[in-house]
Amino acid sequence: MNILRLHRTLCLLLFLTVLPAAAQEYAFRTFTVHDGLISNYVTTLEQDSRGYLWIGTDEGFSIYDGHHFMNVHPPEGSVWGYVNRFLELPSSPGTMLIATNGSGIVRYDGNFSAPLLLDSIESSNRVNDLYEDETGTLWCATDNGLYRVRNGVPQRIAVPSLSARALIQISPASSGTAWITSPTALLSVDLRTDRVRVVLRTNIEGTNDQIVPMPDGEHTVMTTRNALLLFRKDSIVQRLEFREGEYGNTILDTNGDLWIGGTKRVVRAGLRRGKLIVLGDYDRGNGVPVNDVSCLKGDRENNLWFGTPGKGLVRLHDHENFLLRFNGSTSRGTAESRSGLWMPTLSGLYNISGDTPGALQQRRFTFRQDLLPIAVQVSSNGLLWCTTYGEGLSVYRMKLSNGRVTALEPVRHWRRSNLFPGVYTTILFLDSRQRLWCSTDSGGVMIVDTRHPGSSPRLLDRFPGTEDLNIAAFAETPDGRVLAGGNGSPVLLEFAEEQGRMQVHRVYRFGDSISNAGIRSLAVTQEGSMWIGTRYDGLLRRRPDGTVRKYGYADGLHSQQILSLFVDGNALWIGTQSGMECVPDIAAPRFIRSTELTGSPVYTIGRFSSASVWGMTRYEVVVNDPQALTIPKITPPLYLTSFLVNGIPQGDEEPEILRTELISCSFSFTCVTFRGNADVKYQYRLDGLHTDWQPLTSERSMTFAQLGAGRFTFHVRGVLDNGTVLTETVTRSFMVVPPLWDRWWFTPLLLLLVLSGVAGAYNFRIRQRLALERVRLSIAADLHDDIGSVLARIANLADILVMSGTAVRKRSASPRTAKRGLPQQSAQTIADLSRELLEKMSDVVWSVDPRNDDPRRLLQRVQTYCTEFAEHHHLTLRFDISGEFQRFHIDPQRSRAVLLVVKEALTNVLKHSEADSIDISLAVMSDALSVSVTDNGKGFDERSVGRVNGIYNMRKRAEMCRGSVTVTSSAGTGTTVTMTIPL
Repeated sequence: MNILRLHRTLCLLLFLTVLPAAAQEYAFRTFTVHDGLISNYVTTLEQDSRGYLWIGTDEGFSIYDGHHFMNVHPPEGSVWGYVNRFLELPSSPGTMLIATNGSGIVRYDGNFSAPLLLDSIESSNRVNDLYEDETGTLWCATDNGLYRVRNGVPQRIAVPSLSARALIQISPASSGTAWITSPTALLSVDLRTDRVRVVLRTNIEGTNDQIVPMPDGEHTVMTTRNALLLFRKDSIVQRLEFREGEYGNTILDTNGDLWIGGTKRVVRAGLRRGKLIVLGDYDRGNGVPVNDVSCLKGDRENNLWFGTPGKGLVRLHDHENFLLRFNGSTSRGTAESRSGLWMPTLSGLYNISGDTPGALQQRRFTFRQDLLPIAVQVSSNGLLWCTTYGEGLSVYRMKLSNGRVTALEPVRHWRRSNLFPGVYTTILFLDSRQRLWCSTDSGGVMIVDTRHPGSSPRLLDRFPGTEDLNIAAFAETPDGRVLAGGNGSPVLLEFAEEQGRMQVHRVYRFGDSISNAGIRSLAVTQEGSMWIGTRYDGLLRRRPDGTVRKYGYADGLHSQQILSLFVDGNALWIGTQSGMECVPDIAAPRFIRSTELTGSPVYTIGRFSSASVWGMTRYEVVVNDPQALTIPKITPPLYLTSFLVNGIPQGDEEPEILRTELISCSFSFTCVTFRGNADVKYQYRLDGLHTDWQPLTSERSMTFAQLGAGRFTFHVRGVLDNGTVLTETVTRSFMVVPPLWDRWWFTPLLLLLVLSGVAGAYNFRIRQRLALERVRLSIAADLHDDIGSVLARIANLADILVMSGTAVRKRSASPRTAKRGLPQQSAQTIADLSRELLEKMSDVVWSVDPRNDDPRRLLQRVQTYCTEFAEHHHLTLRFDISGEFQRFHIDPQRSRAVLLVVKEALTNVLKHSEADSIDISLAVMSDALSVSVTDNGKGFDERSVGRVNGIYNMRKRAEMCRGSVTVTSSAGTGTTVTMTIPL
């Protein structure tokens, strides 16, 4: 009777409130000028083949690599700043054609090219879109119609008469054709014939119609101001109206769904079974920073980027993940069933249900004010079991309408008593036999058979050896045994039913692996491995063979406080103090962090029937798409952005660095990803300095100082937050060359040079002594031959004079009978010989004088002698001098040889040629001196005169100097004597 009265009371106290569709918040992030963006007015977005995001604005553009923005302003004197569109050149990755709003087309590859003006009309150079066809022809949609650029030459293409001349967009259609949109019509152009035709007239002035070919290859979608038009070929097959606002910016994401930006919201639509349906819309209520969107772009990592006209750039990361906010969840008592997700909160018991994550509904069931739901479970017979503060355990039957819960009807209530000393109110666990396990605040366990709600619960009190244990987590093994662990004692209890009684079958002890802070969560896999989450000691895995492996910070966990665990097939989901993590494959654990939505503690994890995984925090339910989180996305590219040596940028070639000062090498690199800075770390190795990869780091630059000599190769690779090592490793090689005195061959070479120097000095001294000896011998020979012979002749003449005088005295005293002419003739001869001797002595002295080693002194000596000779003998003289005489040195032997050959040649001219004119030529060539004496005399035939002593002596003197003398002459043509000696 008392129970019936209590049921009626509870029915009066319990009522249902149906709330509108749950407001789902997504992981939006906004970038503005405060983050480095060039301007908050974003006009267009493009991702190039290298992965960089190009952001066009009204102030130029920014290039984003996921870490920082590189801002580029228009060149000085440009009349454009507003960027309408980007087009990357296929043949040159990273080189962009920029459609400007007034300067035609500009090419940027790190530097700006001169603008390509399409026409002299201003509106023709306001380019709205660019498209390059298969032949490399560029098509331009402008405010003055359609232009084609082929081989750099623009040409305007005739377009059917329209009320508005401006063209908005051009995009590929079927092979050889392209779509063109304008504010008033949809056009088609044949790219081979340049023929343009009208496909559809919209007659809506001022709209920015856009067209998107769908992935199925059959359909095309056109966005107008307030509707989506679905085409098949040229026919409209569906019109999907929008809600309030104006729309126009449309893209296709990696899933094949459409995103349409408007002035009030962003709409997501998809093609399903040949029809367009709205999959959801996003506004400020979903976390969108601004409703007005100017452009959209989806990147290769499934992020969506929204450009706004004044609020910067917005990124939506993994749009399959979202959160639902609540006011104070009791967190660990959440349960999932066919009726939806049940969540106890400070404002009542919530039920979230729906077929898809994008169409969820929430209902709130409220108790009287002093009854707050703490933990909940739903048994297979449709009963809802709930604990409340101070009231014990209650059972309700769910009333359904159209598959949704409309009311909760009380069935039974257990109040606190000796039989039921009190539930440890945050923990309820339902095993495979539909037994409800409740931990009690006395340290024991209460078990309720949910199939028979009228039966009395069984109470298991404290267990021997574990008196300090307060159970905080349950799990079930594949063979139906229940595991329990908790605070106060580092043990794990295994319960089994033996002889009709439930008792502790086994106690697992972990020693120092778990502190007395104890166990907070449990999960068991199909193959029997136990996963144990601890309060402060990380995550443990106990295999069926008894081996235990511990995971912590060093293994990639971001928190060692493991609050909840959930096994989902081969994946393990982990709720930690700092958010949610996932192990995609239990066989090879690596941890992926999901913190885009929340970093709050996650107390309970489960799965929607829609296959989304949810995690409950104190303030929200975080919904994750397992595929979006666990399926690897495109591998982000890694680039070496700079290589500096002593602060100087290096080119692409491998440099050789001479180690004459302190060597400092700096490398900068970046992984182009938009997952977030914390998601990528780097490992590096410098061959020649390191043997293994260095520890992971978040730094994107490395500097190495005081490098010794040797060959080095720098390696860097990226490692994703989930442990995946990027397959691409960037390398850069360089060589540090030691100074000359630090090389292995320098000492032997230096020793060799010293020895060679000593030997050379010795040889030089010997050569000098030999040369001096040769000079002495030459002087001696000259004195002996020339001066000696003359002195001998003088002596002979003197003897003749003496003898002549004596004979005269002995003869008749009559002077008339004596030979009067002999003494006078001998005296004259002695005078001549004396003068000749003086001349020869002068030549010898001049040739050995060191001051005359300068070829210019030789030239002066020859000129003086020849001039005096010509004047004395009344001959005409001409000199020809060429070459740089001051560059060479001439030794005494060569100087004297030249002088004597010239004198001998002039003597021969006087004695034999009967000439009246002489030409003398002196020329310095690259390595030789040439002297020529030419007369205009009668000449001679050398073969007919036999040996001529003068010629013979000249040749002999030249040969002594390793030179030669040639005589060229014939009867009646004069004679030329040429002497050539090396210098």
